[in-house]
Amino acid sequence: MDDRLAKEVADCLAHLDARRLEAFCKAQSALEFQLLKSPEDAWQVTLEMIRLCPDDRFFHFIAAGPLEDFLGHHGLAFIARVEEEAARNPAFRRALGGVWKNRIDDEVWERVRRLNPLAGTRF
Repeated sequence: MDDRLAKEVADCLAHLDARRLEAFCKAQSALEFQLLKSPEDAWQVTLEMIRLCPDDRFFHFIAAGPLEDFLGHHGLAFIARVEEEAARNPAFRRALGGVWKNRIDDEVWERVRRLNPLAGTRF
């Protein structure tokens, strides 16, 4: 991930840490718009947001926001990597439990539900 994206991720998460939820949502939306053009950058940003989440109480904002959006836009192309990441990263697997189906492809959704049966049921 380049320095510019890393700074945007840090700035976005700083809003969560300071409990500025509206500012977080705006920053996350602006970041997502930029990432639609680059699925690889979107993947890296999503992983970094999960890794750096400032507080478990806000984990659901990342699960039902950036992660869910990523799966909706790029799930078919990345589902194998999602499965690999879930197998080795408990925080990522836990985040999948906070994802809702929304725009996620049916096949991708079934595979997400196998990784974390709580997907679509909590947070």
